[in-house]
Amino acid sequence: MNKQEAEKKARLEQAVNLMKILAHPLRLSILCNLIHKGEMTAGDLVDAESGNFSQSQVSQYLGMLREMNYVATRREGQVIWYSISDKNVKKVVETLYGIYCGDPPK
Repeated sequence: MNKQEAEKKARLEQAVNLMKILAHPLRLSILCNLIHKGEMTAGDLVDAESGNFSQSQVSQYLGMLREMNYVATRREGQVIWYSISDKNVKKVVETLYGIYCGDPPK
């Protein structure tokens, strides 16, 4: 396999991994909420889910998204703020948000 084929394979694997993340309602909702608000705490995200998911579920998925470098954190005192950090994830989620939720805020 040459370098170009290897790079294509790596990009395809990245796309597949992102699609797996987006295939779960809570993970997709977390990313959509971050697109809509820009930056949120875990508590904000739990509240946005209207009690459909627990704090531990939201925190678990935020940790997963952070490990994958899809979201970044910013600490303010004892509060941790989350935002989308990967430009490709942001583009994909903005597109989905625009199709299913209306245009994302600028």
